Amino acid sequence: MNSLQDENTVVRSVIKIIRHAQYNDSITTNDIGLLLLNDTAIVKGNPNTGVMKLTNKSPEVGEECRISGFGHQTWQGEISEQLMYADVISISTARCNGTSSYDGQVLDGMICAGFMSALRSALTCLL
Repeated sequence: MNSLQDENTVVRSVIKIIRHAQYNDSITTNDIGLLLLNDTAIVKGNPNTGVMKLTNKSPEVGEECRISGFGHQTWQGEISEQLMYADVISISTARCNGTSSYDGQVLDGMICAGFMSALRSALTCLL
């Protein structure tokens, strides 16, 4: 995982959190949301700000995708107070649901992505 905090960090306050209408906290399906900030996050000439491409389709298996958020960095570890990101690879739901990984716990409303090794694993991008 990579931190977006360095000498070029842009700090903004979150004034509203908009969760997915079908987010389910108990099983973390549709775990995606938007943060409404108090000011623009795009600062001309700043290498840490930019536009993240949004799409209305799931990534193809093997496609690289960027995930970002404030979630757990390790299994049952602390939640980050800094926005983190990682570039990961989309993995088939069937492979993620295998007995050696999530064993059937990846449900509709979830996308599996990461690495089957533990190095940069964020194994589920939940949508």
